[in-house]
Amino acid sequence: MRRTAYDRAGGHAAVRAEVVEDVALLRAIKATGGRGGVADGTAVATCRMYDDWAGLTAGYTKSLHTVPIVTPVLLTALYVAPAVAALRGSRAGRNAYLLGVLGRVISARRTGGPVLDSLAHPVSVSALVALTARSHLAHRRGGLSWKGRSLS
Repeated sequence: MRRTAYDRAGGHAAVRAEVVEDVALLRAIKATGGRGGVADGTAVATCRMYDDWAGLTAGYTKSLHTVPIVTPVLLTALYVAPAVAALRGSRAGRNAYLLGVLGRVISARRTGGPVLDSLAHPVSVSALVALTARSHLAHRRGGLSWKGRSLS
């Protein structure tokens, strides 16, 4: 994005109360006539969002309620169900599982991530689905918080 578009949208001050501020910032930029999108920045920067499982759980729980409920359903159908079918001897399940793994291998190679982790992609997706369910439940119950402040 261009600095002028960022300033015209009000910058981070305009989205400071948002839970998913990066998405809100891009929406604000687009609403004020700017352009933006997603790009692979692995050649210029690195980022470690969380140091441990507790931090990861808290961080994702605060924001995954914004994900449409159909998303974890589709992720389960595309990545978890084929692995289960493969374990039961299904050739189609095996092939679908391998396609999912291939996507993760390509991503890992591009970003410098561990390629062997790709084999456990269905486990990662299952964890994401569980975190999404946790976030939706906490949001409905009014129990979302982040760094000491209530979000619900």
